[in-house]
Amino acid sequence: MVQAELHCIHQHYLTNGIHKLIAKDGGKQAVDDALVHLTHILDSHPVEETLLLLIDARAGVPHLPYFFSELRNLYGQREQLPPIRAVYIYEESVVLSALQIFFNALRINASRRFIKGGTEIEAQNWLLSDATE
Repeated sequence: MVQAELHCIHQHYLTNGIHKLIAKDGGKQAVDDALVHLTHILDSHPVEETLLLLIDARAGVPHLPYFFSELRNLYGQREQLPPIRAVYIYEESVVLSALQIFFNALRINASRRFIKGGTEIEAQNWLLSDATE
């Protein structure tokens, strides 16, 4: 049996509750894989508890128009979403301004931070803090 290669992997840190999505490239398949993971995360996460997400896009920023469309569809299929606290780690990209505008337009209960060239420790520290920026 041949196993398909995932373009985005999911790790769940049981000690602090953070869900980490790691994009292995910026293609549409990475977006699809990430949304499959996010669907499973949302299916099992209580809506009254804040969902902690760490998105590592250092290997490639997702195909933005496709990402926006598919994420909007995913969120639109849900009656209710938990509060979301998300941090994005990325390298050189215009993703920061585009993603901030997109997420603000969604009007979901979320706080988010974008860290250019940051470390996972820095991202986890922000997720677990009370900081809003």
